[in-house]
This record gives sequence, C-alpha cells and structure tokens, in this order.
Amino acid sequence: MDLTFDLGKRDGAPTKLHPVYDASREAYSLQLWENGQLSDEHGPFPYAGDVVETADDFLARRGIRRLTGAERTDLYTRLLTATGDLFYTQCVLMLAEPEDQAAMLMYDEIEKLTAGLSEGQGGIVAFRIEDGSTDGQVYPSAEAAEAAQGDPAACTYISLPAGPRDFWTVDLCLEHLTHAAHMRHGCMVLGVPVCWHAPLPTPQV
Repeated sequence: MDLTFDLGKRDGAPTKLHPVYDASREAYSLQLWENGQLSDEHGPFPYAGDVVETADDFLARRGIRRLTGAERTDLYTRLLTATGDLFYTQCVLMLAEPEDQAAMLMYDEIEKLTAGLSEGQGGIVAFRIEDGSTDGQVYPSAEAAEAAQGDPAACTYISLPAGPRDFWTVDLCLEHLTHAAHMRHGCMVLGVPVCWHAPLPTPQV
C-alpha cells in the first residue's frame, strides 16, 4: 500500500507527506517531500496520535495549510499501517469510539464551512450532538438556525468564523459535544455531569 499523503501543489511543486514507522526505535514520524525531494521530517514520536495532533504546527512552520478533519483521520490510519501490522491497525480503528468519530466529523465540517466564508461573513451553524453532522448551512442568527432543524434540542449551535479564543480542534469538538450531550440529558450539577456515577454495590451478607 502506498502510504504517501498528497497535499497538492505549492508554487507548482508537488507537496506530499509520508508517514514513517521506525521499528528499531518504536517511533512514528512524518516526512515532508517537496518536488520529489525530502525537505523536512517531523518526529519521532512514541504514538501515532502525537504525530497527528502536532502535524498542523509542523506544516504551519513550513507555510503549508492545515489538515482537514478527514485528512487527519486518514493520516492516522496511514501511520498505523506503516507499522506493517495490519491486524493491529484494524483493531485500533474498530475500537474507535463513536464520540471520537463525531468530533472528527464536526471538526471537518467546521473546516469546510469556514473555508467557504467570504471576508466579513459569518453566522450560526447547527451541529447534531449525536454524530457531529450538520446541514451545511450558516444562518444569520441562532433563532434561524434552530427554526431550520427538525429537532432543535438535538443540536448544539456555534458561531463561525471562530474568534481568536475559539480555535477549534478535534479535542475541543469532542469536549463541546460531550458537554452538549450532558446538558441535553439534564445531568449537569454546578456545571459537572453526574450521570456517569455508578450506584454503590450492595453489601454482601
């Protein structure tokens, strides 16, 4: 399988990422290839997730665009595949929590919607709490966004473009969706969810 991750062309030159796993060090890294030549390397890191979470900073230092949510997921898969252990890769991906998938989808949708906004444009976007999906529309107000949803209470609403203190990442999307789910459930006490508390075991006599 070709692990090369194509980022398109920059200044007319092909720009690609190549995930690498070094078995001798049990470490992951990311090679940047420009115009057919290795120009930089990011890593090594002990975990594939470390590479994905820091890839945008690495690319930004080189003047290259950030990855979308879908590209981050794809990069993670390719890093795991680089180990050569396909069974391990399949197990990790199969064990991915639905909440993580929802956060990655929400992140990807934010990226696409933000990229489609003209300068000075903005509005409210509705995201379904259950899976992080959206109807793809940017509404002029929260009221308009809620009115357009079949089940307004099943959605959470954010403003785009994000402000300087609201820089969205996959982790922040997960945190936001989790908080929204608890708010909808009605289990928040002083801002802390309590529904996860398991009942005390019954004493055995």
